[in-house]
Amino acid sequence: MASITTTATATLLTKAAPAMGGDVETTINYHPAGMDGTLNTVIPGTAGSYRRKFDPASVTIKDIRGQENQFSLAEQGFQLLKHTSEEKEFMDKDRIKGTAFPEVEELLKKTTGATDVRIFSHIVRRTPWESITKEIEEKQIPDEARVGKIGPAHFAHIDQGPLGAQQLFDETLSPEEAARFSRTRWGIINVWRPIKPVRRNPLALCDMRSVPDRDLIPVYTRAPRDYGSYTAEKMAKSYQSMTAKSNPDHAWYYASGMTPDEVLMLQIFDTNKAADGSSRRTLHSAFSHPDDQALEPRESIEVRSLVFWENEPIEA
Repeated sequence: MASITTTATATLLTKAAPAMGGDVETTINYHPAGMDGTLNTVIPGTAGSYRRKFDPASVTIKDIRGQENQFSLAEQGFQLLKHTSEEKEFMDKDRIKGTAFPEVEELLKKTTGATDVRIFSHIVRRTPWESITKEIEEKQIPDEARVGKIGPAHFAHIDQGPLGAQQLFDETLSPEEAARFSRTRWGIINVWRPIKPVRRNPLALCDMRSVPDRDLIPVYTRAPRDYGSYTAEKMAKSYQSMTAKSNPDHAWYYASGMTPDEVLMLQIFDTNKAADGSSRRTLHSAFSHPDDQALEPRESIEVRSLVFWENEPIEA
């Protein structure tokens, strides 16, 4: 497995953040117990997706402040970096694509040594999960109806499983590009940035070495073809993502008090395996801090990219 390098333009953090921090005793929502063999289909953005049942498990989420340099994409599957964007509001899609996307491409190349990067999607989150679920129940919104707001995802998940990653590879690239990039190492990496200082619902990340492949459960998500009710006729094809069953050995971490001049990189998929032969992927989830519910909602953007290393073998 190739090493991950870091450059001066995206230096690892060395100073602790002043905001509320420390280890947190809380819960993480896992896949419901006893349903490991159930084929799950989720339609993101619908009221029904917010009514999903979970298995909450008590966990300790450790704060990495003061020891940021000990965490990397190569080892744990995530990495905290200092990085400032010219875009500040992230309200306009064209500005995001014209300003933030090139910044992410450059950051990924310089941080990982990638030879090429292709961004395939981004999500901006501004509304608390609790507010969305409350509105759904108060208005008795039907399961198939679209919810126009996007909040932090409060359940352990990986955005793409191996099959989902391959689908995105095949659909994002032209046949010529697919033939070219399929011969060497490639993966998917998310770059997650706060739009404002994070006071509520931070992002938790699970050390990939603590999550054996047997803990992961495939879930199939269907994206809509257009807005309005997500009826069967309007559903696009499904994509494989992953949830997980709870395991007390899972090691959860977060970075307290993140600010807009910081980013987290998350390894979602990699054709290279870890040293023990397991998949290289990062389980992650928003979580509730016992003291943060009265604070301003978290606003964040995540940019998802196919990343290519044409100078490395497809498997190591």
